[in-house]
Amino acid sequence: MPDESTTPDLTELVRHLLDAVSCVDGEAFVRFFAPDGVFLTGVGRFEGRDAIRGYFEDFKSSYDEQSYAADEFHDLGNGVAWFSVVVTGRPRGMSAEVHLRFAVVVTHAGGVMSQWTDYVTNDEARAVAERLAEERG
Repeated sequence: MPDESTTPDLTELVRHLLDAVSCVDGEAFVRFFAPDGVFLTGVGRFEGRDAIRGYFEDFKSSYDEQSYAADEFHDLGNGVAWFSVVVTGRPRGMSAEVHLRFAVVVTHAGGVMSQWTDYVTNDEARAVAERLAEERG
């Protein structure tokens, strides 16, 4: 396993990204991606800021309230990090609150993300991130 280091700049980038998501600010959210960035989630692949913004706006519109918080964060170096996210929200028209936990692997350079990929478990994300960091080393 590569040595893990927490890079304050990357940690801040992720924190601000999740703040933008929680505040329903699609424009702020996409600024964290390279112009040709890729967002991969269970429902599809979205390439470029316009496509990512469209996915974000569609997803956010299905909730009356929603907040995101990084639960765990690991910068593996070589432009690769993974983190787990806890989403708390209330789907539109419902009184019940839902909680969702998933993991994300990001590749980044120059203060922006080139790719974001969702994973169901931390173990899966960790394995992918470690392999990517090693390949890019």
